[in-house]
Amino acid sequence: MKINNHHKNYIFIFLITIIFAVLFNNILSGMFFDNNEFCYPLDDSFIHLAISKNIAENGVFGITQHEFVSSSSSPVYTLILAFLIKIFGNNVYLPLVINLLIALIIITLCLFYLEKFKIDPIEIFFSLLIIIICTPLAAIATLGMEHTLHILISLMIYFNFFKFIENGNKSGLISLSIIAAIAVVIRYESLASVGFIFLYLNYKKQYKKSMIFLMIAISLFFLFGLFSMISGGYLLPNSILVKGSKPIFLYLEKPIEFLTGKTTPILTCIFYLNMIALIFLKFFINKNNSPYILIGIYVLFITLGHIIAGDAGYLYRYEAYLMFINLFNFCLFFFKFIVPYIKSKYKFSYFNNQFNTRVKSIIYIALFLIISVFAFNSFFVKNIYEQVFLNRYYINLASRSIYIQQYQTAKFLQRFYNNSTVVANDIGAICYFTDIKLFDLVGLGSNEKLKYKFARKEYDMNAIKNITENKADIAIIYDSWFEGKIPSEWIKICDWISPISFGVGDTIVSFYAINHKEKSNLIKNLNEFETYKLNRNIRVNKYFE
Repeated sequence: MKINNHHKNYIFIFLITIIFAVLFNNILSGMFFDNNEFCYPLDDSFIHLAISKNIAENGVFGITQHEFVSSSSSPVYTLILAFLIKIFGNNVYLPLVINLLIALIIITLCLFYLEKFKIDPIEIFFSLLIIIICTPLAAIATLGMEHTLHILISLMIYFNFFKFIENGNKSGLISLSIIAAIAVVIRYESLASVGFIFLYLNYKKQYKKSMIFLMIAISLFFLFGLFSMISGGYLLPNSILVKGSKPIFLYLEKPIEFLTGKTTPILTCIFYLNMIALIFLKFFINKNNSPYILIGIYVLFITLGHIIAGDAGYLYRYEAYLMFINLFNFCLFFFKFIVPYIKSKYKFSYFNNQFNTRVKSIIYIALFLIISVFAFNSFFVKNIYEQVFLNRYYINLASRSIYIQQYQTAKFLQRFYNNSTVVANDIGAICYFTDIKLFDLVGLGSNEKLKYKFARKEYDMNAIKNITENKADIAIIYDSWFEGKIPSEWIKICDWISPISFGVGDTIVSFYAINHKEKSNLIKNLNEFETYKLNRNIRVNKYFE
């Protein structure tokens, strides 16, 4: 019995799902530690959990239950997580469940969209395989962050923008505008997509449509900003404001580093492949393909926009959506245009022989690899090896590092200072596992530093002393982050020294008593925790016995 294309796709998506599940489980298995305790590879994952827990349980949008602070760079993801905590209760595994479900939706949507573009089932299978492995989707899902949701919404913008380019109807514009509006409050990097579509509409002299699109697309961004300002925060989240502005030459330096492969070589490679494919479409394909050319330009634009203004590099999370969209776009161009062009120019018999499907598949892979090889040098190859094959190693290493440092700190605070006022600089795990009141010296989890910044006051030793004096009990910080700014009145009790530097800001966490009254109590609590609970991998450097 002959299997039709639709049924073939069901078979292939089942195989892709199995491959994804195996990759996901393989990474996840290395994220469990003492007494089967689970730990994410990023402290930021616990920031989302902490804010969502406080929204669900206390009605406060903040890293602690005591005040509003816009610490999340993804309000939509935080609200989704809060909704699920409200329904199912507080559970550390909820972000994993959300990410797993979103990843499966992404795979299904990819199949649906590639079907719409009339790509053959076997080509869809190889496209999905390349995309999920190289993104790498399974690794991104285990982070428990908003990045899989960002991939999903970026894919939806890509397809809906393409449909709008083809049809140009008003209903298409409205749906595209709504998707863009949601995308912006999932990750603010989506403003690059909004900017491109707005410029495109103006270029086409569709000025009314461009204004409608812009007003809808930025509406949720301004609504959340207004809510934040009314609640005592700022228009932008603290996570963006604390990074501050940079000299203009640094913004110009970033695209140069990207284009020369110094920041994210594998993304640079796919970027160049998309450029080559775009040139191929423009000069070698005669039929009307302007929507494809425009969507290709869109992909290049948002990639460069992110590289100039955004972050990239660590665990590939920030640029994951770009990897996905660039890979999706290239696979689409490759299988829809490049392969048929080669077929038409070179009448190899096996291209038209249905019996030789296996040979055809091998040729497709070979062509893909041959084209890729020209874009790689040894540094590219090394980075691809790391991103595709070593992401499990790096994520498990980061997870162990966070468990040894932030997780242990959180357990210490939970046991001895659960309702105290604490000064800190890494705030995710300690706020999720406790009910502390927080002074965040970095400014992500509390507003004190930003108040000094916007008042144009020096954030120095005196500022930190004024913020914490007679208000906080202890401080747990990286000394290296605050050289020359630690108040002389603080009493250093001990250091916890981690054996792993990967994934944390420093290997040394220092414990301070803010005043003499707390000194003896902190010494006693640290000694007790060291005896019974402290992870054996931590080396303790004591200043008082």
